[in-house]
Amino acid sequence: MATAKQLMAEAEKVLWRGAALITAADWDEEGEVSRVQVYFESDGEAVMDVIPVKDLIDNFPDEGVYVLDPAGKSDAESLRRVRLYESSENIHLRAVPGDEPCDDFGVTLPSVTFMEAVEKISQAVKGGRK
Repeated sequence: MATAKQLMAEAEKVLWRGAALITAADWDEEGEVSRVQVYFESDGEAVMDVIPVKDLIDNFPDEGVYVLDPAGKSDAESLRRVRLYESSENIHLRAVPGDEPCDDFGVTLPSVTFMEAVEKISQAVKGGRK
């Protein structure tokens, strides 16, 4: 498993090239991604946003989209490139080989809802609430 320092170094490489990095995803009842937490570079800083997956598909960066693989055995395996796959009915996000008509990052990501809760906990602690 890659270390936090290795994950950060790999993430920096793609962010500073203009790519986006998916770090969390919410899935709907049909097994499709509904929204994602993404990081991207803006004015020399890494910025995080939660967006509907349609917004990511509509604004898919030419530089690419990657998904963070926390189980990657090395820094080189810590990011997976995501591609768009158009099936007969939908456009899907896929980071694994194949043309299955479904979203598949090949990794288990935390949910966006979970990450939002972690952020709220962080803000409550910073604010001094007990």
